[in-house]
Amino acid sequence: MLLINLLPWRKTQRRQRARRWLGLLWLQAGLMLCLIAASYLLFQHRQQRAQDGLNAVLAQQQQLAALYQQTYLSRETLRRFQVQERTEAVILHDNRRSLHLL
Repeated sequence: MLLINLLPWRKTQRRQRARRWLGLLWLQAGLMLCLIAASYLLFQHRQQRAQDGLNAVLAQQQQLAALYQQTYLSRETLRRFQVQERTEAVILHDNRRSLHLL
């Protein structure tokens, strides 16, 4: 019984343990890479949604700026017409008064 060598059996067991730990290490590394990839994709998706929202707001801002410019020009045109109408009303009133005096 003393002549039986258990070293090959121990060596085999050590190799199996080392393979199991190496497998677990690779599994952990793979899971970490998957987690990093999922985090990146989630961040990219949120970034894209934020960019789409910003683009929509910018488009709306441009539309409102164009509408404001159009309103401003219309108001200026109305103001000029009102000034012209007042001037013509004053001239017409003066002409009627002058005509009435004759």
